[in-house]
Amino acid sequence: MSYNNDEQARRAQAAQNAQWASNSRQPQNPTPYQTGTFSNPNEPIIHTPGTVPMNLLNSPSSHSIPGLPHNPAPLPMTYQNPTRQQDLRRQVLERETYNQEASSRGPPDVGYGAQPRSYYGQAPQNPGPGPSGSQAAKTYPVGSMSNPIIHEGPTASMEQQLEMRKKSREERRANRICTQATCRNPAAPGKTTCEEHLEANRQRGGALRARKRAEGKCYRTGCNEPAVTPGEKCQKCIDVAHARYEARK
Repeated sequence: MSYNNDEQARRAQAAQNAQWASNSRQPQNPTPYQTGTFSNPNEPIIHTPGTVPMNLLNSPSSHSIPGLPHNPAPLPMTYQNPTRQQDLRRQVLERETYNQEASSRGPPDVGYGAQPRSYYGQAPQNPGPGPSGSQAAKTYPVGSMSNPIIHEGPTASMEQQLEMRKKSREERRANRICTQATCRNPAAPGKTTCEEHLEANRQRGGALRARKRAEGKCYRTGCNEPAVTPGEKCQKCIDVAHARYEARK
């Protein structure tokens, strides 16, 4: 009796192993519920007992498994909606247009054959209409004598910058405003800068003098000559100070 039971158990185990082996040979989808899979909302999802692994339900070969409803393969991940396709088409057209314009813009700004840019930007060639009663700004070619702002060459640009900075300092000094470029505080009494910048200059000057004294140099601003004695000035600065003192007598 026990022999028959053992024989039936072995046959059942062999049949189960064969069933699992046939299922393992089927192509499987490791991510059965991935984004992009297609499912029919009108078709019910049927869960069968454990004869078929669950990861085969949404696999491409699930339609070939007998007893299971038809389930088409998932759509490819490269599918894009029409809006996305229009965006990509527009980007390609913009890139092609930019490349065509780049070939006619002239010399590059970097690399071999690059030309320096003008410090001041050029006004648009075709300015749009302004508010009612206003007139469009006149534009002149670069380097024209009628253009009071734009000049060619780095030397002219640097000279103009220095001239504008000088004029700005004079206007600030006349209006009793701190002469620092980005400051709008009133100047201190008898000074050209505000109290905040005066304190910052004092601290910076003190640190510079201490460093030059430690190096054995003249502590006067702009002088790097060796000091006569450590912590003092050089002989040239001493003579200049003595001559200035004699002239004031």
